[in-house]
Amino acid sequence: MLKYLILLTLFSTQALASVWDDVTYSAELSLSYRQFDSDKNEVNRDQQAASDGRFSIGLEQENSKTFISGFGRMDEGDKSRNIFNMDEAYFKYTVDTWNISLGSHIFNWSVLEIFHPVDSINSRNLDSNATSTERLGQPSVVITKEFESSILQFISLLQTVAPVVPSAKNRNGPQVYLEAPRFIEDDFEVTNSPDMPEGIIHYLHNFDSFDLDIHVARKYDTLNPVIGSTYPTVEKVQATPYYLPVTQYGIAIQGTFDALIYKIEHISYDFDNYKVCAFINCVNYNATKLDHSLSALGLEYSKGYKNDHSGTFFFEYQTILGTTIEEARVLNAFQRDAGLGYRHSFNDFNGHEIIAVIVYDVDEYHEQIYSLSHSFRLSESWKWQSELRIVEAEKPKDELELDNFSGLKPISESDNIFFKLTKFF
Repeated sequence: MLKYLILLTLFSTQALASVWDDVTYSAELSLSYRQFDSDKNEVNRDQQAASDGRFSIGLEQENSKTFISGFGRMDEGDKSRNIFNMDEAYFKYTVDTWNISLGSHIFNWSVLEIFHPVDSINSRNLDSNATSTERLGQPSVVITKEFESSILQFISLLQTVAPVVPSAKNRNGPQVYLEAPRFIEDDFEVTNSPDMPEGIIHYLHNFDSFDLDIHVARKYDTLNPVIGSTYPTVEKVQATPYYLPVTQYGIAIQGTFDALIYKIEHISYDFDNYKVCAFINCVNYNATKLDHSLSALGLEYSKGYKNDHSGTFFFEYQTILGTTIEEARVLNAFQRDAGLGYRHSFNDFNGHEIIAVIVYDVDEYHEQIYSLSHSFRLSESWKWQSELRIVEAEKPKDELELDNFSGLKPISESDNIFFKLTKFF
């Protein structure tokens, strides 16, 4: 389905040669290197060296817009990390206050910095850091009605996009052999290509002092899998992520109160009550994921300094509602967590910026993530980025059990330092 949408979008750009002055475009190429703290495991890799590329091209005319963007990555040391994704490739046509867009889209209605409950539409490339996974393009038709201070969207999802799961070599993931994702259609019935109709209704309203964003979706939940396995030996632990149909309700609010910016996100999951084999020979099975809600709130405060620098402090808290603490552990990596961050902008010619973030589990599990990043421009077309990331969490047990996939255990040994050099065109 996606390749046909891309071809349709490319066909709609046939007039580019005659209207080249109206075309906008950008591109970037980068080299990146990540060094993990050695875990003395010969199966996985302690280094990642990759070349990345991103591009976008757009043509906007009186009643239409064509836009194409994509990204790719090549890693010679671990070819399972290689990826190319056309994240956005669509043709949009506008008539009065209506428009229709056909192609591949990215949907992100989150307003928070650290936790993103309502950012749950696009599937992800899970080969990335826990708080900044890459979204995969979603083939879809989007019909939008614009009002004076609001928009209403009807979205038809044309194809279920499977998440990209990391290999056992990749220390960004749980470091077990993961089979291709499967989708549950009924009790003990799974498929690689589900045909369930999927869609979303989305509404955004801009009030004087705050914005209200609401959506209702019927789709496959591609963020929260049920983990199953049919292999009995620890030497060949191979698991399969199973994804369930869900009806979800999301809301995001962002507003100001004096010098503070407040942000709220909430999503409620109502999973279909299907079952799937979880262990060897189907002796045991997992019921559907527990219905639950995920809520997060944040506060943000910015200030200027006498040296023309500026700083932004932000605090966020996320919690799961409707479950016990033990149940919440296997539903989300950040089940009851607080995040504290600070962004310092030097406001100089080179655009120096430093961001420090701490994510802390407020339950008794004593899990933390510490992150410190620095970025600046070397020139008008070159940028340097670096990041130090430390994860404190209990190491998974050698036995095959569901608890090994709870909380931050899957990435408990992923302390790393990261460097990236980018050339912009």
